Amino acid sequence: MDPRIEEAKKILKTADHMICVAYPVLKDEKLLMKAFDGIGKAISLMIDSALQKEYGRIITHLDSKSDFERFTKISKSYGITHKEINELYNILSLIERRRKSPMNFSRKGKFIIMHENLHTESVNISDLKSHVNTAKELLKKIVSSRDFH
Repeated sequence: MDPRIEEAKKILKTADHMICVAYPVLKDEKLLMKAFDGIGKAISLMIDSALQKEYGRIITHLDSKSDFERFTKISKSYGITHKEINELYNILSLIERRRKSPMNFSRKGKFIIMHENLHTESVNISDLKSHVNTAKELLKKIVSSRDFH
């Protein structure tokens, strides 16, 4: 099996553990940010693996819109729905905004992304559970595809 898929599995397992087990006990919002970053890394690894299988080249960073558009084009062959593509896009966009944000901080069970214009976005535990479930579903579909057997 592709080592990127194996790494994505481990990262998602860790993120899920942080969200569902560690955070409720420790109440440390930094765990939420770490889990969120892990979810993004896992999604990028899975998309990269699928693109490499389809196009025969390795994409080192899933930063460009064209790479995501390429993935969108092949997503039907993995049984990925339009709704799931939108969810993945929203997760990756939020991760990109967090990365470019001049300030991130945690407060009361969520983390806040502050933008240069002082606009804020927040991500809470239920958002993270939804994001990790979306990533797990993507993993299932990519692993079960005929290309990975």
